[in-house]
Amino acid sequence: MDFAKRKIVFQQEARELWKKYHWFIKVLIRGFGIKLFLGYEQPEGFTGPTQFYLVWCPSCSVPVKDYLHGYTQYGKYYVRCFHCRKQFVFMITPFSILSQRIKAWRKEHGGQ
Repeated sequence: MDFAKRKIVFQQEARELWKKYHWFIKVLIRGFGIKLFLGYEQPEGFTGPTQFYLVWCPSCSVPVKDYLHGYTQYGKYYVRCFHCRKQFVFMITPFSILSQRIKAWRKEHGGQ
């Protein structure tokens, strides 16, 4: 899948995901810049599974689904808004670690 098609798919998935979440989760993502771990996926053309996150772009005011990209000049991972191409430095927060552990526990115990 080329970049343009992947961009459209990620935008649609981000909008659908945004509709499903509780208002409190939306406040954390939008108001506090929390990056919500969605799980591991392997899009077409990727060599292995990668971590996907749901973030809020303050420039565009839209939810964005993206994976971790390489390092910035400061040695940090980043996620990118497909609309405005703005990059967000990725900081590990207790909430992102907790969301990863909840997903792993659900998978291990047969849940979603």
